[in-house]
Amino acid sequence: FTQLLKKLHKSDQYIDRTMERLRPHLTPVTKLKKPSVATGGMFLTEYPLPEKLLGLFEYMPRELEKMGFEESVLRDNDVGVDVERDRTTYALRDLHGTLAGIIGKPNGGGGGKSRVYESELVEMGFKDYHINNRRFFWRWEKVYPSVYHSEDPGPVYVAEGYKACLWLVQHGYYNTVAIMGTSLSFTQQMFLERLGTRIILCLDNDHWGRVGTSKAGYKLRGLDVAVMDYPYPEIKLQPDDLSQSEIDRALGTPLTLREWRRRYNEHSS
Repeated sequence: FTQLLKKLHKSDQYIDRTMERLRPHLTPVTKLKKPSVATGGMFLTEYPLPEKLLGLFEYMPRELEKMGFEESVLRDNDVGVDVERDRTTYALRDLHGTLAGIIGKPNGGGGGKSRVYESELVEMGFKDYHINNRRFFWRWEKVYPSVYHSEDPGPVYVAEGYKACLWLVQHGYYNTVAIMGTSLSFTQQMFLERLGTRIILCLDNDHWGRVGTSKAGYKLRGLDVAVMDYPYPEIKLQPDDLSQSEIDRALGTPLTLREWRRRYNEHSS
């Protein structure tokens, strides 16, 4: 403020008298705290977890191996087993690769829902831990640098669940992420828009997958969006039901949203 008065060519006496009158009403300025990494952006976790936590789940998921998933792919993507609770586990990371959460999927082929570990981590001593997994993509910490460090990254593939995502990765489609559901969240939408590359939606070919595809296509309007062309549109399928040749055909010539909507209307029940 004194600098301003000087620029207005006020005398030193005038400045002193003015500051004396204002001083009781001035609030001292304190040094601002540097924001932590945890609050540094919409794509980062608020509750970073230690890497040693994954040591509790450092077991090979034999069920997925029997389904044809390669050990190297499972290891590279931090897939493990919660022996105590009999669940296959998936490590959830933020965009910088910081461990943000654990997801558990019941074993036994019963088709149980995935569980986001919250109470489990609180019991382990992570006080007040909570997470909204809809703020994340699974595997985005791998896809993000792959896209930005490549002169021609090609499309980014968006799958519905972990197995579908891993199956596409194993069959040569590295830039695949999982929504962890059928509905594209606002944060996920912002991430895809920031990537600026072509998006191919690979959600399951069932009722809810089709609904999710339609809504995601609308949210991503303005981007270059296409849809996986399933070989048998009248049959309920997901990417991990397909062979290498079927995947290559389905993703080699994907449908435009208009073509997909026409086909969806033809085969919807």
